[in-house]
Amino acid sequence: MEQDGLITVGSVVMQILEERAMKQSELAEMTGIQKPIINDLIKGKRNMTAETAVLFEAALGVSADYLMNIQTNIDLERARKNPKIADKVGGATAWSLVKDCVSVSILKSKGLINDGDMKGNVQRVFDVFGVKSEDEIQSRYEKEHDALYRKSTKLTTDTKALFTWKYLCISQSEKLEMDKPFSRDAIDGLAQELKTIFRENRNTIERTQEAVEACGIKLIHEEKAGQVPVDGMSFWKGANPTIVYTKRLKTIDNFAFTIMHELGHVKLHLEDDGEAMINVDGGDIDDKEKEANNFANNVFIAPREWAALMARLWNPYTAHVLIKKEADQIGVNPQILFGRYMHETGLYRLRRVFETDIK
Repeated sequence: MEQDGLITVGSVVMQILEERAMKQSELAEMTGIQKPIINDLIKGKRNMTAETAVLFEAALGVSADYLMNIQTNIDLERARKNPKIADKVGGATAWSLVKDCVSVSILKSKGLINDGDMKGNVQRVFDVFGVKSEDEIQSRYEKEHDALYRKSTKLTTDTKALFTWKYLCISQSEKLEMDKPFSRDAIDGLAQELKTIFRENRNTIERTQEAVEACGIKLIHEEKAGQVPVDGMSFWKGANPTIVYTKRLKTIDNFAFTIMHELGHVKLHLEDDGEAMINVDGGDIDDKEKEANNFANNVFIAPREWAALMARLWNPYTAHVLIKKEADQIGVNPQILFGRYMHETGLYRLRRVFETDIK
């Protein structure tokens, strides 16, 4: 007798009984197991238990291990063919591949990962990354890994966190509707408007949002990627580019520089559905990052004026006096110049004399 294409315990027991011309009632008498139970076992209506296998071993001389192995194989085959089990197995298999590419902790923090729902978890990750299979997400991660690693070579690199963060931002951007057309020609005017907004530092985030979106650029805030100190990113999907900021350092100078840096990428480098530009503190600085840095800095103060100012700032303890005077003359928030001065000199312990909070 076979079950699911496999030899059953019942068929083995039945064959032994026939070879010995032994009745089921005799086996019942020898083992103390009721005849109906033995009959059900032979017909495949009841599973072999360890206790029954040991008793059969004593009565029939057939190995209990052999009988239990047959039962185990049948049980495994049944489990594999069970639709509910097969569905869970598929989800677990896919998830074991997906989790090697993504940051589970970040996805959990966003409520995208639920314990015990592997199939649902996989599908939600697919939705975020815009893929249809675990092979696609693995291929994308392998393709982008080296570039993401270079973004944070001086740090404890967590490319999975950066990879996950990147596509969370892209997914968020794709959900935003934008009816304003984008034009690169408007960027210089936008940069000057933002310079004023940062100088006044009043309802800064809301006004920045309005100004940027009025020029057809999406602006979103997404917390940084795990332990990776990412400040911002820019990319172009669809009809409009997107700027992302993390507000990792909650100061007006860092916020202003991040926005202007990404705006520089929008003006100089972004292409529709092209490479995303990610600004990670401590990462490699390539030519595009340098150009975006220069764009951001030159919006606040012209290179020649900055060089002249730095030449006069020989005394760090009075630097704020000259910086305030210069900032008033050119219409810049003094903390922006002071923050740049500390960054370029490494004098981060100087006393903060200007308002640093984003208002």
